[in-house]
Amino acid sequence: MPKVIQQVSVEVQDRGVELGKRKVELIISAQSDLFNLSDMLVGEGAIQELDRVLKFSARRAVAEYIASGREFVKEVAARKKKDGARVEE
Repeated sequence: MPKVIQQVSVEVQDRGVELGKRKVELIISAQSDLFNLSDMLVGEGAIQELDRVLKFSARRAVAEYIASGREFVKEVAARKKKDGARVEE
């Protein structure tokens, strides 16, 4: 039997920029019966709702994406500064 992660499909569609905000759409698909147990547990208050988990995960993923870009720029700037110091010596 395939693992759950193998049974879930995720599409990402960049919708462009609108009013200064970039929009990215995620389409997540899986057989509805995969959700039954978890949906029941949400109804009983035993676990968090899917939308809350997805929002948290999406925010974290976007924050990591932006942070990795910023970190890359810092590393390049530090290398240039270091290489520039060598040339002046």
